[in-house]
Amino acid sequence: MSGINLQSITKQAEKIALSVDESVREAAYNRAFDFLIQQSDFGEKTPNKQASAPAKNKQKVEETEKDEIAILMQIDRTAHPEILEAKSVLDRSLQLLRVANNECQIDGLKASHIAKVLTDKFRIRM
Repeated sequence: MSGINLQSITKQAEKIALSVDESVREAAYNRAFDFLIQQSDFGEKTPNKQASAPAKNKQKVEETEKDEIAILMQIDRTAHPEILEAKSVLDRSLQLLRVANNECQIDGLKASHIAKVLTDKFRIRM
């Protein structure tokens, strides 16, 4: 019975592929076949484990980023006048990155995190 079902899926995919331009016919057949297989009993019924993995990693990254910001908020701003004395926002950002790397062992920050620390901790308007 499954052979008959697979044959009908193949014929449906061929019919769909014939309705498009010849230059994209092979890609259309492959997509139609994959879609029809997923819709049939042949497709996987178990959830994709790879799809849930990035969500867990994203939570870990967000927690790590929050921890990094909390650590940077602990820095004594008077101990680093070079950040306050820098003329441009770029120079201030680079000074903050240097301090984060040298004192807190934080290698790299997102631009939004740099802006948050400069605004909230060092009271520098961007």
